[in-house]
Amino acid sequence: MNDQHMYDLSTPTLPDHLADITAGQRSPARLTPESNLAAYEKLVEEALTPVDELKQAVVLVRPEYIAGSRTDPYGMRFPWGPIIEMHQIGPYTILEFLEDTSNYDNPSAWERHGRTLWHVYIDGKNTGVAALSLDAALAGAIAYRRDGADSTAGDYFIRMVGGGD
Repeated sequence: MNDQHMYDLSTPTLPDHLADITAGQRSPARLTPESNLAAYEKLVEEALTPVDELKQAVVLVRPEYIAGSRTDPYGMRFPWGPIIEMHQIGPYTILEFLEDTSNYDNPSAWERHGRTLWHVYIDGKNTGVAALSLDAALAGAIAYRRDGADSTAGDYFIRMVGGGD
């Protein structure tokens, strides 16, 4: 057997021909338990610092329940938040309400908590359509009634007249 390729595994060092290859790279050519521990501690310290700062900076708190009437004009429970005002324009009923995300389990929804939205009914029937403005709700209601539930005409109309949501 050729002794040139035999390695002494009792010492944590690299053979000379491999030490030259790894010199100047991130891993040290000569490994010792002390150098490994120091390098590991440094990596852990560098890796945890941003995470710890992030944990301190971001605190998610479930928003408080918003009290108010949650019954629509047709006697049904309105689950999305308390109704502020009802707007009646011909066959269109538009409910202005505050979005209540306090019962949502997804924290990304909590940032929307308390914003004002408008919900559309046509001829007393719930369309399931909500908008970010009264103008957008009315345009969406007209498009829904004339073009069907999948219509995007109301969105395009609001974009054309410069009333972006």
